[in-house]
Amino acid sequence: MYLTKFESSGLRNLTDNYINLSPQLNIIDGDNAAGKSSLLEGIGLLISGRSFRTSKNTQLISHNNNKLTLFGEFNDATKMGLSLGYGKDSRMIKLNGDYVDALSKIASIYPVQVLSPESYHLIDSGPNQRRKYLDWLLFHVEHSYKSKWLLFNKVLKQRNSYLRSLKGDIKNLNPLLIHTWNSKFHDISKFVTDKRIELVKMIAVDIEVISKELNFDITSLFKIEYMSGNKNINFSEELTGCITQDVVRGTSTIGPHRADIKITVNNKNVKDVLSRGQKKMLVNALYLAQTNMLKRLTNKDSLFIIDDFSSELDNSNQLKLLSALKKQNGVQVFISCMNAKVLKPMIKEYNNVKMFHVKHGEINEVNLPI
Repeated sequence: MYLTKFESSGLRNLTDNYINLSPQLNIIDGDNAAGKSSLLEGIGLLISGRSFRTSKNTQLISHNNNKLTLFGEFNDATKMGLSLGYGKDSRMIKLNGDYVDALSKIASIYPVQVLSPESYHLIDSGPNQRRKYLDWLLFHVEHSYKSKWLLFNKVLKQRNSYLRSLKGDIKNLNPLLIHTWNSKFHDISKFVTDKRIELVKMIAVDIEVISKELNFDITSLFKIEYMSGNKNINFSEELTGCITQDVVRGTSTIGPHRADIKITVNNKNVKDVLSRGQKKMLVNALYLAQTNMLKRLTNKDSLFIIDDFSSELDNSNQLKLLSALKKQNGVQVFISCMNAKVLKPMIKEYNNVKMFHVKHGEINEVNLPI
């Protein structure tokens, strides 16, 4: 499965456009602020229902329009449409002509993975980004995970609400109520934790494979572990033991929402021992391992977006990344860059490549660099 056509109207600084796409490699080039990232953002938004650049939908709408409209068609005749306006409930999504009420229904059809300048903070950022890294893949490979993850967040919110109602005074604690919330929180937390632990163990294999393909072979010294967000094996006992702390702080201090991934090389945290360039290559390996594992477990094709390609990687590592992507089956690639000439060696290895030049918001298909 792959996207064959994309159409947009009212998208940021882009003019209305309609483009036919390659099933393999699509290159978007142009100067800074020309609209390259906006095009990639629109493609990702259509297929996943979310922007990888902003959480505010109104920022996506061109100042000359009161509405944003996106349309795409796939090689199997699947059609998707999405529109956004300024009203609170203005978002509308269509799949094959029928209205869709949940983003998850379209996001699961054709998984979208994004490598952007922000992605390269995965190692140095806080644990929230690394939890999202795990959950993205679990949403696609574990059918029940999405609903369980939503339930976990609901129970966490309710338990925290009860803790805040105690005003920091343990004397206000109702033993029966806290036992009820602890029981619910324990059961759903165990499910989330177990699935994440299982995933980390499996993806370590894919990371090793991809690292070698990137000529970034640190796997003999590499280790990835899931840190569960609690200290003891007996989570139930720890929930009871930390209740005073929870009451004082008015929040749940242990659980999957506090979890993290620990990545080490030679027993040392990678963010302390790897160079900036090595960290970027490791991030590449982590994200490519996701698409590799997704295909291996579900046989799903996917779309891989690389935004601002040339600013993050030198020429050699750009080619290594594209070469590793080419080896993955069923991955449609979109990249933006300032100058596509550096990609000439890689372009020759693809059977089907299209290039689009963006200038002042206008998108035109152009010939490949000779």
